[in-house]
Amino acid sequence: MPLASRRTSAICTKDRGGYPDGRNLTLWGKAALLYDSEGSITGAIGSIRDITTLKEALGRLEKANRKLLLRNGDAIPEERSE
Repeated sequence: MPLASRRTSAICTKDRGGYPDGRNLTLWGKAALLYDSEGSITGAIGSIRDITTLKEALGRLEKANRKLLLRNGDAIPEERSE
């Protein structure tokens, strides 16, 4: 029997900030509690990933798609807010 187990529920979050030099920073985090065999909390496990490059690439892709839609005369879909 394992000393600790993880239940299926986890907390996920995304946050924006900045480096001291002014560059943008986007982080994605996920955390979950660990429980013993009696259901008592014994700890937590989590991770944080820097997804800045991914968010920048998605922004460039969305901008390029909007330009293509304009050139083709198609309607521009509404922008997503995060």
